[in-house]
Amino acid sequence: MDKAQRFAEFLFLAHEADGEVFLLDSVETEHAVKVLRFAEGDPIQATDGAGMIFSGVVSKIKKGTALCTVQECRTVPPPSVRIDAYIGIPEKNRFELLCEALPPLGVQKIIPFYGENSKKHWWSAGWKSAIRRYERLIRSSVKQSHNPYITEISAPVAFDSLRESTRAHEHYIASFDGERGSRLQTLHGQASSHCALIVGPPEGFSPREVEQLQIFRRASFLSLGKYRLRTEIAAVAAAELVSHIVS
Repeated sequence: MDKAQRFAEFLFLAHEADGEVFLLDSVETEHAVKVLRFAEGDPIQATDGAGMIFSGVVSKIKKGTALCTVQECRTVPPPSVRIDAYIGIPEKNRFELLCEALPPLGVQKIIPFYGENSKKHWWSAGWKSAIRRYERLIRSSVKQSHNPYITEISAPVAFDSLRESTRAHEHYIASFDGERGSRLQTLHGQASSHCALIVGPPEGFSPREVEQLQIFRRASFLSLGKYRLRTEIAAVAAAELVSHIVS
């Protein structure tokens, strides 16, 4: 891969940036230098994770960091509608798939939740170590997709806290069985500037939770078909559909 191809293919995350220079931290520098063979003088591009993309050249590589000179910077407008994904927590390895798949679909925050039917509470003791890996996966996904907005991820919350935390959203509820869900076209035009996408855990919503969802203000049930889907597959499918609806 030549210099022009590497420049077009890879978007790095800047540790610090202003209008003149940006700095890659040790993780980004190791990837750029040891894996991709970037060298001083090579063209490079990076984002601050908040919508700004910097194009420039590698000026100096020293002590595990890369200092780059900015030649051009541009701002990518944020999505017209913010999508926050509330995901019933699946198994640990399947949650990793969500961290890789949801950022390119425009999801700006991932909020895992547990409900009455949730059985494996693996996150109770291991979330602090797990979230570091999830943040790395999100970071890698953002770079690969050239999405200049970093997706946030929060600690798990209880289902009963969702009504309060989603009060400002337009709600789309992903139904596994399809019978409660609306057809795609019936949801067009219902979105506000801030949407909550709520997908149940692998064990499904409890009857009480379904009743609670039905009384959410501005709530809609989104059908994903007649067959039951895994949580992570349902979340990705629903995120794509909602993104299409609100775009």
